[in-house]
Amino acid sequence: MSLESEYCLIAMGKDPTHIGSLTCDIGFPDLIVTVNGGNYADRSLKRVEVAYGGFTRSRMSLPLSEGCLHRLVVESGGDCPLRGEKIDFKWKDSAESFKREVSRKLEDIRDGRKIVFNSYSTTPTIEKLRELGFFVLGADGNLARKYSNKIFSYNLARELGIGVPYGVVANSFEEAMDNFRNVFSNSEDGVFMTAVRGAGGRSAKHLRNLEEISDFEASPPFLMTAWERKIASPNSQVLISRDRVYYLGLSDQIIVRDVNYFGNIFPSRIDSRSKEEIRKASIKLAEVMRKEGYVGFCGFDWIVTEDGRVLFSEINARKNRSTSILVASLEANRPSNRLSISEMELYASLGMEIGEEDLWEPDKNICWAMRIFKTYGRAKITKDIDPIYDDRSIFDGRGARSSVLNFPERGTFLPGFDVPHDLARIIAVGSDYEEVERLVEAERERIRESYMKIRH
Repeated sequence: MSLESEYCLIAMGKDPTHIGSLTCDIGFPDLIVTVNGGNYADRSLKRVEVAYGGFTRSRMSLPLSEGCLHRLVVESGGDCPLRGEKIDFKWKDSAESFKREVSRKLEDIRDGRKIVFNSYSTTPTIEKLRELGFFVLGADGNLARKYSNKIFSYNLARELGIGVPYGVVANSFEEAMDNFRNVFSNSEDGVFMTAVRGAGGRSAKHLRNLEEISDFEASPPFLMTAWERKIASPNSQVLISRDRVYYLGLSDQIIVRDVNYFGNIFPSRIDSRSKEEIRKASIKLAEVMRKEGYVGFCGFDWIVTEDGRVLFSEINARKNRSTSILVASLEANRPSNRLSISEMELYASLGMEIGEEDLWEPDKNICWAMRIFKTYGRAKITKDIDPIYDDRSIFDGRGARSSVLNFPERGTFLPGFDVPHDLARIIAVGSDYEEVERLVEAERERIRESYMKIRH
Protein backbone atom coordinates (compact mmCIF):
# COMPACT_ATOMS: atom_id res chain seq x y z
CA MET A 1 0.00 0.00 0.00
CA SER A 2 1.14 3.59 -0.60
CA LEU A 3 1.00 5.23 2.83
CA GLU A 4 1.34 8.80 1.51
CA SER A 5 -1.52 8.39 -0.98
CA GLU A 6 -3.92 6.70 1.47
CA TYR A 7 -3.15 8.38 4.80
CA CYS A 8 -2.75 11.93 6.02
CA LEU A 9 -0.34 11.58 8.97
CA ILE A 10 -0.79 13.83 12.00
CA ALA A 11 1.84 13.68 14.77
CA MET A 12 0.33 14.89 18.05
CA GLY A 13 2.26 15.10 21.31
CA LYS A 14 3.61 17.35 24.03
CA ASP A 15 7.15 16.42 22.93
CA PRO A 16 7.00 17.26 19.20
CA THR A 17 10.41 15.83 18.23
CA HIS A 18 9.53 12.54 19.96
CA ILE A 19 6.26 12.01 18.14
CA GLY A 20 7.62 13.59 14.95
CA SER A 21 10.46 11.08 14.86
CA LEU A 22 8.10 8.11 15.24
CA THR A 23 5.79 9.48 12.55
CA CYS A 24 8.69 10.02 10.12
CA ASP A 25 9.24 6.27 10.18
CA ILE A 26 5.77 5.81 8.66
CA GLY A 27 5.98 8.76 6.25
CA PHE A 28 6.69 12.47 6.57
CA PRO A 29 4.01 13.99 8.87
CA ASP A 30 1.55 16.29 7.15
CA LEU A 31 1.04 18.14 10.46
CA ILE A 32 2.64 18.24 13.92
CA VAL A 33 0.24 19.33 16.68
CA THR A 34 1.91 20.20 19.97
CA VAL A 35 1.77 22.35 23.11
CA ASN A 36 4.97 24.36 22.72
CA GLY A 37 6.80 24.77 19.43
CA GLY A 38 9.98 22.81 18.83
CA ASN A 39 13.17 23.39 16.90
CA TYR A 40 13.95 20.49 14.59
CA ALA A 41 17.20 19.17 13.19
CA ASP A 42 15.17 18.57 10.02
CA ARG A 43 14.10 22.18 9.42
CA SER A 44 11.31 21.13 7.03
CA LEU A 45 9.35 19.76 10.00
CA LYS A 46 8.89 23.28 11.38
CA ARG A 47 6.76 24.18 8.37
CA VAL A 48 4.08 21.65 9.32
CA GLU A 49 3.85 22.49 13.02
CA VAL A 50 0.90 24.06 14.88
CA ALA A 51 1.76 24.78 18.53
CA TYR A 52 -0.65 26.04 21.17
CA GLY A 53 2.10 28.24 22.66
CA GLY A 54 1.99 30.34 19.48
CA PHE A 55 -1.59 31.42 20.20
CA THR A 56 -1.08 32.84 23.69
CA ARG A 57 -0.93 36.56 24.37
CA SER A 58 2.87 36.64 24.48
CA ARG A 59 5.64 34.17 23.81
CA MET A 60 5.59 31.72 26.70
CA SER A 61 6.14 28.01 27.24
CA LEU A 62 3.43 26.24 29.21
CA PRO A 63 3.70 22.96 31.21
CA LEU A 64 0.47 21.48 29.87
CA SER A 65 -0.14 17.73 29.95
CA GLU A 66 -0.68 15.34 27.06
CA GLY A 67 -4.35 15.03 28.02
CA CYS A 68 -4.73 18.81 27.96
CA LEU A 69 -3.30 18.92 24.43
CA HIS A 70 -5.96 16.41 23.34
CA ARG A 71 -8.68 18.52 24.97
CA LEU A 72 -7.41 21.64 23.18
CA VAL A 73 -7.79 19.87 19.84
CA VAL A 74 -11.18 18.26 20.49
CA GLU A 75 -13.15 20.33 23.01
CA SER A 76 -14.17 23.96 23.37
CA GLY A 77 -13.93 26.26 26.36
CA GLY A 78 -13.06 24.91 29.77
CA ASP A 79 -10.95 26.41 32.50
CA CYS A 80 -7.18 26.61 32.43
CA PRO A 81 -5.77 23.59 34.34
CA LEU A 82 -2.62 25.41 35.46
CA ARG A 83 -2.42 26.84 38.98
CA GLY A 84 0.06 28.96 40.86
CA GLU A 85 0.65 31.92 38.56
CA LYS A 86 -1.68 34.85 37.91
CA ILE A 87 -0.94 35.58 34.26
CA ASP A 88 -3.46 36.68 31.68
CA PHE A 89 -2.62 34.70 28.56
CA LYS A 90 -6.20 34.61 27.28
CA TRP A 91 -6.74 30.87 27.86
CA LYS A 92 -10.17 30.52 26.26
CA ASP A 93 -9.40 32.82 23.33
CA SER A 94 -6.08 31.14 22.59
CA ALA A 95 -7.62 27.66 22.95
CA GLU A 96 -10.35 28.49 20.44
CA SER A 97 -7.85 30.03 18.00
CA PHE A 98 -5.61 26.99 18.27
CA LYS A 99 -8.47 24.57 17.72
CA ARG A 100 -9.71 26.52 14.67
CA GLU A 101 -6.24 26.54 13.14
CA VAL A 102 -5.81 22.78 13.63
CA SER A 103 -9.24 22.16 12.05
CA ARG A 104 -8.43 24.46 9.14
CA LYS A 105 -5.09 22.73 8.52
CA LEU A 106 -6.71 19.30 8.59
CA GLU A 107 -9.19 20.35 5.89
CA ASP A 108 -6.42 21.90 3.78
CA ILE A 109 -4.10 18.89 3.80
CA ARG A 110 -6.33 15.83 3.82
CA ASP A 111 -6.98 15.82 0.04
CA GLY A 112 -9.39 12.89 0.25
CA ARG A 113 -7.05 10.81 2.40
CA LYS A 114 -7.91 9.18 5.72
CA ILE A 115 -6.54 11.22 8.63
CA VAL A 116 -4.36 9.23 11.02
CA PHE A 117 -3.36 10.68 14.40
CA ASN A 118 -0.13 9.32 15.84
CA SER A 119 -0.28 10.30 19.51
CA TYR A 120 2.02 9.73 22.47
CA SER A 121 -0.80 8.33 24.60
CA THR A 122 -4.46 7.37 24.40
CA THR A 123 -6.60 9.48 26.74
CA PRO A 124 -10.39 9.51 27.22
CA THR A 125 -10.53 12.77 25.24
CA ILE A 126 -8.65 11.43 22.24
CA GLU A 127 -11.38 8.81 21.85
CA LYS A 128 -13.57 11.67 20.61
CA LEU A 129 -11.32 11.87 17.55
CA ARG A 130 -12.32 8.29 16.75
CA GLU A 131 -15.98 9.24 17.26
CA LEU A 132 -15.47 12.05 14.73
CA GLY A 133 -14.29 9.51 12.17
CA PHE A 134 -10.53 9.97 12.49
CA PHE A 135 -8.12 7.07 12.86
CA VAL A 136 -5.90 7.03 15.96
CA LEU A 137 -2.90 4.73 16.22
CA GLY A 138 -2.56 2.52 19.27
CA ALA A 139 -4.83 0.96 21.80
CA ASP A 140 -8.51 1.49 22.48
CA GLY A 141 -8.84 4.16 25.18
CA ASN A 142 -10.68 1.90 27.62
CA LEU A 143 -7.96 -0.75 27.39
CA ALA A 144 -5.19 1.81 27.76
CA ARG A 145 -6.88 3.21 30.85
CA LYS A 146 -7.49 -0.27 32.29
CA TYR A 147 -3.87 -1.41 32.03
CA SER A 148 -2.47 1.96 33.16
CA ASN A 149 -4.30 1.51 36.48
CA LYS A 150 -1.50 0.74 38.94
CA ILE A 151 -3.64 -1.32 41.30
CA PHE A 152 -5.04 -3.40 38.45
CA SER A 153 -1.61 -4.00 36.90
CA TYR A 154 -0.09 -4.90 40.29
CA ASN A 155 -2.79 -7.53 40.84
CA LEU A 156 -2.41 -8.82 37.28
CA ALA A 157 1.33 -9.34 37.70
CA ARG A 158 0.78 -11.14 40.98
CA GLU A 159 -1.86 -13.42 39.42
CA LEU A 160 0.58 -14.30 36.62
CA GLY A 161 3.22 -15.34 39.13
CA ILE A 162 5.44 -12.33 38.42
CA GLY A 163 7.30 -11.01 41.46
CA VAL A 164 5.88 -7.87 43.10
CA PRO A 165 6.77 -6.01 46.32
CA TYR A 166 4.60 -6.75 49.35
CA GLY A 167 1.60 -4.42 49.14
CA VAL A 168 -1.95 -3.49 50.10
CA VAL A 169 -4.66 -1.18 48.76
CA ALA A 170 -6.00 1.77 50.76
CA ASN A 171 -9.36 3.20 49.72
CA SER A 172 -9.10 6.29 51.92
CA PHE A 173 -6.53 8.33 53.80
CA GLU A 174 -7.74 6.67 56.99
CA GLU A 175 -7.02 3.22 55.54
CA ALA A 176 -3.63 4.46 54.36
CA MET A 177 -2.82 5.49 57.94
CA ASP A 178 -3.93 2.09 59.25
CA ASN A 179 -2.01 0.20 56.53
CA PHE A 180 1.22 2.11 56.93
CA ARG A 181 2.44 0.14 59.95
CA ASN A 182 1.55 -3.17 58.27
CA VAL A 183 3.49 -2.37 55.10
CA PHE A 184 6.32 -0.68 56.99
CA SER A 185 6.86 -3.85 59.00
CA ASN A 186 7.80 -5.57 55.72
CA SER A 187 10.48 -3.00 54.86
CA GLU A 188 13.32 -1.37 56.72
CA ASP A 189 13.26 1.64 54.41
CA GLY A 190 9.68 2.87 54.36
CA VAL A 191 6.62 2.62 52.13
CA PHE A 192 6.03 3.46 48.48
CA MET A 193 2.59 4.99 48.02
CA THR A 194 1.07 5.75 44.63
CA ALA A 195 -2.28 6.78 43.21
CA VAL A 196 -3.87 4.62 40.52
CA ARG A 197 -2.71 7.04 37.81
CA GLY A 198 0.17 9.41 37.28
CA ALA A 199 3.48 9.36 35.42
CA GLY A 200 7.08 10.46 35.82
CA GLY A 201 6.96 10.22 39.63
CA ARG A 202 3.90 12.42 40.03
CA SER A 203 1.22 11.10 42.39
CA ALA A 204 3.81 8.87 44.04
CA LYS A 205 5.92 9.21 47.17
CA HIS A 206 8.46 7.38 49.31
CA LEU A 207 7.04 7.58 52.85
CA ARG A 208 9.41 7.25 55.79
CA ASN A 209 6.95 8.13 58.55
CA LEU A 210 3.20 8.20 59.11
CA GLU A 211 2.95 12.00 59.10
CA GLU A 212 3.99 12.23 55.44
CA ILE A 213 0.70 10.64 54.32
CA SER A 214 -1.17 13.84 55.12
CA ASP A 215 1.01 15.69 52.55
CA PHE A 216 0.09 13.31 49.72
CA GLU A 217 -1.64 15.37 47.03
CA ALA A 218 -3.45 12.67 45.04
CA SER A 219 -6.85 11.18 45.80
CA PRO A 220 -7.54 7.56 46.87
CA PRO A 221 -7.47 4.68 46.23
CA PHE A 222 -3.75 4.14 46.82
CA LEU A 223 -1.38 1.25 46.32
CA MET A 224 1.03 0.94 49.25
CA THR A 225 4.05 -1.35 48.82
CA ALA A 226 7.16 -2.06 50.84
CA TRP A 227 10.06 0.16 49.75
CA GLU A 228 12.77 -1.99 48.18
CA ARG A 229 16.48 -1.18 48.07
CA LYS A 230 17.31 -1.40 44.38
CA ILE A 231 20.33 -1.41 42.11
CA ALA A 232 18.33 -0.53 38.98
CA SER A 233 14.89 0.51 37.72
CA PRO A 234 14.72 -0.98 34.22
CA ASN A 235 12.06 -0.23 31.62
CA SER A 236 11.14 -2.82 28.98
CA GLN A 237 9.14 -1.98 25.88
CA VAL A 238 7.09 -4.05 23.47
CA LEU A 239 4.99 -3.57 20.36
CA ILE A 240 1.75 -5.55 20.45
CA SER A 241 0.03 -6.55 17.22
CA ARG A 242 -3.05 -8.63 16.56
CA ASP A 243 -1.01 -11.79 16.02
CA ARG A 244 2.01 -11.48 18.34
CA VAL A 245 4.18 -9.49 20.74
CA TYR A 246 7.47 -7.94 19.61
CA TYR A 247 9.99 -7.35 22.39
CA LEU A 248 11.84 -4.09 21.63
CA GLY A 249 14.41 -3.97 24.41
CA LEU A 250 15.41 -2.90 27.90
CA SER A 251 16.98 0.28 29.27
CA ASP A 252 17.65 1.60 32.76
CA GLN A 253 15.54 4.49 33.99
CA ILE A 254 17.18 7.55 35.50
CA ILE A 255 15.33 8.04 38.80
CA VAL A 256 16.10 11.07 40.98
CA ARG A 257 14.94 11.73 44.55
CA ASP A 258 13.48 8.24 45.01
CA VAL A 259 10.56 8.42 42.56
CA ASN A 260 11.10 11.18 39.97
CA TYR A 261 11.70 9.97 36.43
CA PHE A 262 14.28 11.90 34.37
CA GLY A 263 15.20 9.61 31.47
CA ASN A 264 16.77 6.33 30.32
CA ILE A 265 20.15 4.86 29.44
CA PHE A 266 20.76 1.91 27.11
CA PRO A 267 21.75 -0.89 27.31
CA SER A 268 20.59 -1.86 30.77
CA ARG A 269 23.44 -2.61 33.18
CA ILE A 270 21.67 -5.43 35.00
CA ASP A 271 22.91 -9.02 34.71
CA SER A 272 21.85 -11.37 31.89
CA ARG A 273 19.70 -13.56 34.18
CA SER A 274 17.62 -10.54 35.28
CA LYS A 275 17.34 -9.32 31.67
CA GLU A 276 15.95 -12.66 30.56
CA GLU A 277 13.51 -12.78 33.48
CA ILE A 278 12.22 -9.32 32.54
CA ARG A 279 11.94 -10.26 28.86
CA LYS A 280 9.84 -13.35 29.64
CA ALA A 281 7.64 -11.51 32.17
CA SER A 282 7.12 -8.59 29.75
CA ILE A 283 5.92 -10.96 27.03
CA LYS A 284 3.66 -12.77 29.50
CA LEU A 285 1.97 -9.49 30.50
CA ALA A 286 1.79 -8.29 26.91
CA GLU A 287 0.17 -11.55 25.75
CA VAL A 288 -2.67 -10.98 28.21
CA MET A 289 -3.13 -7.50 26.78
CA ARG A 290 -2.92 -8.75 23.18
CA LYS A 291 -5.63 -11.36 23.73
CA GLU A 292 -7.95 -8.64 25.01
CA GLY A 293 -7.37 -6.55 21.88
CA TYR A 294 -4.64 -4.13 22.96
CA VAL A 295 -2.42 -3.01 20.06
CA GLY A 296 0.50 -0.60 19.88
CA PHE A 297 3.45 0.31 22.05
CA CYS A 298 3.59 -0.51 25.75
CA GLY A 299 6.23 -0.25 28.47
CA PHE A 300 6.79 -2.07 31.76
CA ASP A 301 8.74 -0.70 34.74
CA TRP A 302 10.73 -3.02 36.99
CA ILE A 303 12.86 -3.05 40.14
CA VAL A 304 16.03 -5.10 40.54
CA THR A 305 16.79 -5.30 44.25
CA GLU A 306 20.16 -5.39 46.00
CA ASP A 307 19.65 -9.09 46.72
CA GLY A 308 18.99 -9.89 43.04
CA ARG A 309 15.19 -10.14 42.90
CA VAL A 310 13.29 -8.85 39.85
CA LEU A 311 10.01 -7.16 40.84
CA PHE A 312 7.25 -5.68 38.69
CA SER A 313 6.43 -1.99 39.20
CA GLU A 314 3.84 -0.77 36.64
CA ILE A 315 2.49 -0.82 33.09
CA ASN A 316 2.80 2.22 30.83
CA ALA A 317 0.03 1.49 28.33
CA ARG A 318 1.29 4.00 25.75
CA LYS A 319 4.46 5.11 24.06
CA ASN A 320 7.16 5.81 26.65
CA ARG A 321 9.36 8.91 26.79
CA SER A 322 12.31 6.87 25.52
CA THR A 323 10.34 5.06 22.78
CA SER A 324 11.52 7.34 19.96
CA ILE A 325 15.24 6.88 20.64
CA LEU A 326 14.88 3.16 21.47
CA VAL A 327 13.05 2.65 18.16
CA ALA A 328 15.63 4.80 16.32
CA SER A 329 18.48 2.69 17.70
CA LEU A 330 16.73 -0.40 16.32
CA GLU A 331 15.92 1.30 13.02
CA ALA A 332 19.60 2.15 12.52
CA ASN A 333 20.23 -1.56 11.98
CA ARG A 334 16.96 -2.56 10.26
CA PRO A 335 17.25 -4.79 7.19
CA SER A 336 15.98 -2.95 4.11
CA ASN A 337 13.33 -5.58 3.38
CA ARG A 338 11.57 -5.21 6.75
CA LEU A 339 8.77 -2.89 7.82
CA SER A 340 9.81 -0.07 10.13
CA ILE A 341 8.62 -0.44 13.72
CA SER A 342 6.29 2.55 13.32
CA GLU A 343 4.82 0.98 10.18
CA MET A 344 4.27 -2.14 12.28
CA GLU A 345 2.30 -0.03 14.77
CA LEU A 346 0.15 1.31 11.92
CA TYR A 347 -0.52 -2.19 10.60
CA ALA A 348 -1.29 -3.42 14.13
CA SER A 349 -3.75 -0.54 14.63
CA LEU A 350 -5.42 -1.48 11.33
CA GLY A 351 -5.92 -4.99 12.71
CA MET A 352 -3.53 -6.54 10.20
CA GLU A 353 -1.25 -9.48 10.94
CA ILE A 354 2.41 -8.54 10.71
CA GLY A 355 4.21 -11.88 10.67
CA GLU A 356 6.34 -14.18 12.74
CA GLU A 357 9.81 -12.81 12.06
CA ASP A 358 11.77 -11.71 15.12
CA LEU A 359 13.03 -8.16 15.40
CA TRP A 360 16.57 -7.39 14.35
CA GLU A 361 19.17 -6.53 16.98
CA PRO A 362 20.44 -2.98 17.49
CA ASP A 363 24.13 -2.37 16.95
CA LYS A 364 25.75 -3.99 19.98
CA ASN A 365 28.33 -1.19 20.21
CA ILE A 366 25.67 1.49 20.65
CA CYS A 367 25.16 3.15 24.03
CA TRP A 368 22.61 5.95 24.29
CA ALA A 369 20.89 8.12 26.87
CA MET A 370 17.74 10.21 26.88
CA ARG A 371 17.62 12.79 29.70
CA ILE A 372 14.76 15.17 30.48
CA PHE A 373 15.76 18.58 31.82
CA LYS A 374 13.12 19.99 34.16
CA THR A 375 12.87 23.38 35.82
CA TYR A 376 10.60 24.88 38.47
CA GLY A 377 9.30 28.41 38.88
CA ARG A 378 9.55 31.44 36.63
CA ALA A 379 12.34 31.72 34.10
CA LYS A 380 13.34 33.37 30.83
CA ILE A 381 15.29 31.87 27.94
CA THR A 382 18.41 33.98 27.28
CA LYS A 383 20.19 31.97 24.54
CA ASP A 384 19.10 29.80 21.64
CA ILE A 385 20.07 26.12 21.49
CA ASP A 386 19.37 24.58 18.09
CA PRO A 387 19.37 20.79 17.76
CA ILE A 388 22.16 19.23 15.74
CA TYR A 389 20.55 15.78 15.65
CA ASP A 390 17.13 14.32 16.35
CA ASP A 391 16.27 10.82 17.63
CA ARG A 392 16.81 9.33 14.18
CA SER A 393 19.75 11.26 12.71
CA ILE A 394 21.88 10.87 15.86
CA PHE A 395 22.44 7.23 14.83
CA ASP A 396 23.74 8.16 11.36
CA GLY A 397 27.44 7.36 11.18
CA ARG A 398 29.83 6.71 14.07
CA GLY A 399 31.32 8.65 16.94
CA ALA A 400 30.06 10.26 20.13
CA ARG A 401 27.43 12.97 19.70
CA SER A 402 24.61 14.70 21.55
CA SER A 403 21.76 17.11 20.97
CA VAL A 404 19.24 19.24 22.89
CA LEU A 405 15.65 18.91 21.65
CA ASN A 406 12.59 21.13 22.18
CA PHE A 407 14.47 23.97 23.91
CA PRO A 408 12.39 27.19 23.65
CA GLU A 409 13.47 30.15 21.55
CA ARG A 410 15.38 33.03 23.12
CA GLY A 411 13.06 35.47 24.87
CA THR A 412 10.45 32.83 25.79
CA PHE A 413 8.97 33.25 29.26
CA LEU A 414 8.30 30.25 31.53
CA PRO A 415 5.57 31.07 34.08
CA GLY A 416 5.89 29.70 37.61
CA PHE A 417 2.96 27.30 37.75
CA ASP A 418 2.57 24.57 40.37
CA VAL A 419 3.90 21.79 38.13
CA PRO A 420 7.49 21.33 36.93
CA HIS A 421 8.31 22.37 33.39
CA ASP A 422 9.98 19.97 30.94
CA LEU A 423 12.41 22.52 29.55
CA ALA A 424 14.27 20.24 27.12
CA ARG A 425 15.09 16.67 26.17
CA ILE A 426 18.73 15.64 25.80
CA ILE A 427 19.84 12.70 23.66
CA ALA A 428 23.38 11.33 23.47
CA VAL A 429 25.12 8.42 21.75
CA GLY A 430 28.56 7.01 22.51
CA SER A 431 30.63 3.87 22.83
CA ASP A 432 30.13 3.37 26.58
CA TYR A 433 28.21 4.63 29.60
CA GLU A 434 30.94 7.00 30.80
CA GLU A 435 31.16 8.75 27.43
CA VAL A 436 27.39 9.12 27.15
CA GLU A 437 27.04 10.41 30.72
CA ARG A 438 29.74 13.05 30.07
CA LEU A 439 27.88 14.21 26.97
CA VAL A 440 24.59 14.46 28.86
CA GLU A 441 26.17 16.44 31.69
CA ALA A 442 27.79 18.85 29.22
CA GLU A 443 24.40 19.47 27.58
CA ARG A 444 22.77 19.96 30.98
CA GLU A 445 25.37 22.62 31.75
CA ARG A 446 24.75 24.32 28.40
CA ILE A 447 21.03 24.45 29.17
CA ARG A 448 21.68 25.93 32.63
CA GLU A 449 23.65 28.72 30.98
CA SER A 450 20.84 29.42 28.51
CA TYR A 451 18.01 30.41 30.82
CA MET A 452 17.62 32.68 33.82
CA LYS A 453 15.48 32.02 36.86
CA ILE A 454 13.25 34.92 37.90
CA ARG A 455 12.32 35.47 41.52
CA HIS A 456 8.69 36.12 42.38
